[in-house]
Amino acid sequence: MRRTLISYTVRAETAALNEELIRAVFDELARVRPENVRYTALVLDDGVSFTHIVEVRDGVNPIPELASFKRYTEAVLERCQEPPVVNQAREIGAYEGLPAGPRKASRQPAGE
Repeated sequence: MRRTLISYTVRAETAALNEELIRAVFDELARVRPENVRYTALVLDDGVSFTHIVEVRDGVNPIPELASFKRYTEAVLERCQEPPVVNQAREIGAYEGLPAGPRKASRQPAGE
C-alpha cells in the first residue's frame, strides 16, 4: 500500500475556501466510492495548516481524476502561504479501536 502525506499552510483569508474545496472532494468520493483508496484531510487548530493522508491499496490513485479534486488543485498555490510538501510514508503500526465496519466517505461540518 502506498501512503502519501501532503502538508501545507494557506493564507488565513483563503482557509474557508480551501476547506470548502476539500469538502467537495469528499462529496464526490461518497458518490463514486472508489474501493482502492483511503483519504483523510485534516486542518490543525490554527485553521490554516492542512495535512492530507492518501492511502492507495492497488493500482492508480483515483482522486486526481475527480472533477472536484481538479477544482481544488487549480489554484492551490495561490491559496498557500507555504506550498505543499509531499512525502511518502511507511506504516510502523496502526490501532483502530473504533467499531469495525465499512468505511464511508464522511464530511465533518466546519468547526468540528
